[in-house]
Amino acid sequence: MVAEKIRAVYSAAFKPFRCERCFKSTAGTLLCPSCHSKMLSRAALPDKERRCSVCGKILLSEDVKCMECRESPVLVTPGAVHVIFPYRLWGKRLLFLWKIRGERSLSPVMASFAAERINSLYPPASGVRPVLVPVPPRPGKIREKGWDQVREMCSFLRSRYGFKVMDILERKSRVQQKKLDRAGRLGHEGASFSVRRRRLSARNLPPHVMLIDDVLTTGATMQGCAEALKQAGCVKIEVLALFVVD
Repeated sequence: MVAEKIRAVYSAAFKPFRCERCFKSTAGTLLCPSCHSKMLSRAALPDKERRCSVCGKILLSEDVKCMECRESPVLVTPGAVHVIFPYRLWGKRLLFLWKIRGERSLSPVMASFAAERINSLYPPASGVRPVLVPVPPRPGKIREKGWDQVREMCSFLRSRYGFKVMDILERKSRVQQKKLDRAGRLGHEGASFSVRRRRLSARNLPPHVMLIDDVLTTGATMQGCAEALKQAGCVKIEVLALFVVD
């Protein structure tokens, strides 16, 4: 990508950059090659910490499911939930720079982490790969900000890594999730998503899909998306989030 190279050269010449993970100086990138390589290795393998089989959050003392998922599970439709990094320390900072500050140079970086995990679950040689479905932005976000980080990451997953991506979901609510507490999120997302029928027919409905999002908080968004896909006819639904709020 020519634009990325030009941005890197310009940034290196006029703006000092440091790695957001190790704080060493870098040549116009927010992650140094060493840290990027370490994060790719971590992305390829499941987290060493024991995680809930339903929501992906770290288990404190339970064996399989966290207490919340035992008592009142949110993610009941997806068959599997995959998370890559915890939402804390450098992970929290990277997501803030990418999502809030609009550091779009991180989009291909985030795509590399997602691709590494998906390829570890479904090796290219196996010939079995899910269709990737990005979680849609709220209505008006593209018009306000000019882009959406999840859609842009998925565009790199398609162009660089050869994944099939189908942007078939739409969000009906304009409320920003960050402005809601846990109870508000859980009560708000139930019917907030639908499949865009004008982009999908019964013949090209993918039976196996993987929802892609940047961060998993309560799981309400993923559940709303998964339920919409299930009602449309998808048979196997998985979830992949770059970060999980423990």
